[in-house]
Amino acid sequence: MASVAQKNALSVRIDLAASATTDGMEATLSVRNARGEIVPGIYCLEAWISESSTGAGLTADSYSGTVTASTGTILTAFTAKKHFSVMTASSGIAVLLAVDSANPTDQYVAAKSPNTGLVHVSAVSGTNWQGAA
Repeated sequence: MASVAQKNALSVRIDLAASATTDGMEATLSVRNARGEIVPGIYCLEAWISESSTGAGLTADSYSGTVTASTGTILTAFTAKKHFSVMTASSGIAVLLAVDSANPTDQYVAAKSPNTGLVHVSAVSGTNWQGAA
């Protein structure tokens, strides 16, 4: 039987998609319960861009544009264009927009769960950039 802590554990699902912005990639971070359902509420997350499928470390790339939030808010950039404190909208979702004219294919977006500290990582960026081949 699952413990109360396991039942109440939250995860962060990260979906990547090409944006409408030139050379942009959107990362949608959604806070979810153990059943995979989005949990509405305002959550503070730590998010970063990595070149590791485990989310270890920050990317060495220098993005050509600033990372912005179209849903939710970036509270603080710990490392410019790479590592952020993010607050979701009341829907439990934050959408971040990264812009890089190089359209790097080896990037991952990682986020720390708001209540367990576990790291959740997206799929590799691949062609999820507007203008990527």
